[in-house]
Amino acid sequence: MAAMNVQMIGLYVTDLDRCVDFYRALGIPLKVDAHGSYHHAEYSFQDPYFHFALFLAESEEQVSRAHVAFGVEDCQEATRRAVAGGGEIVEGPKLVEYSGGGTTSMVRDPSGNIVELFEGRGKGSS
Repeated sequence: MAAMNVQMIGLYVTDLDRCVDFYRALGIPLKVDAHGSYHHAEYSFQDPYFHFALFLAESEEQVSRAHVAFGVEDCQEATRRAVAGGGEIVEGPKLVEYSGGGTTSMVRDPSGNIVELFEGRGKGSS
């Protein structure tokens, strides 16, 4: 099998402005851009490359709920920022054993997507 990696996640959201505020509160410096009627916000992480984008859904049917996980240095602090940015705690922060163990919390973004904030045990996972 050929080598493969994830290069992009795009989420369709119902309220672009609220979601941009939420993800910026987490520390993702999204840039808002408009190409005709295709309104979106995006940011490209480097090393390794990973593109994250929010697209304004044209209808509720276009929105599909997702679970996205971000490695963070401090789960408690990231959860606090997520709530301050308009998120809702679904679960945690709590200790877990998967992915080498650590602390995780689940937060719902303003469009209903589940955002996991994962602090790896002693690794500085972000």
